Amino acid sequence: MECYILAGGRSARMGEEKGLVSFKNQPLIQNVIENIPNHLRVSIISSDGRYLKFAPIVSDVLPNQGPLGGIYTALCTTQEKEVVVVPCDMPLIEASVWEKLTKQTGNAILHYQNEMQFFPLKVRIEEKEMLRERIEAGHLRVSEWLRELSAQKVALTNKEVQSLQSFNTKESIELFV
Repeated sequence: MECYILAGGRSARMGEEKGLVSFKNQPLIQNVIENIPNHLRVSIISSDGRYLKFAPIVSDVLPNQGPLGGIYTALCTTQEKEVVVVPCDMPLIEASVWEKLTKQTGNAILHYQNEMQFFPLKVRIEEKEMLRERIEAGHLRVSEWLRELSAQKVALTNKEVQSLQSFNTKESIELFV
């Protein structure tokens, strides 16, 4: 199975390329990669060549379409029946979250106390055309797509949810470190 890291965003809140910002004395994306289980092959969705030193990169098939465009790119690129997708700003994901997510058959999204967690998620290749139609229609909200997606809901513990913290700003990194 493959894991695609979304690193193609504008990084507007971070003020610089988010995945390359230092976190625990190394680039944020390196922390993300080190947390991904070894049985998942990693690729990075980005047009920024600086990511090549971490893993193979794939440019967006449909540029400037946000996270849904990245998920679509993963589905277009993979040779697998399903992929796992995670953003480049979630470096603390617990091993148990990865295990729960990858052992599910088919689409899987994370839930905690009836709240949907957007990422990481697992998506089947069969969703590719429906996703393209959404993007072409201008429906780019991940939350709306996930509500429509037929997916298994994977329950998380409080500790697991805390491990899904994303670091969108330098301040959030400074507060953590």
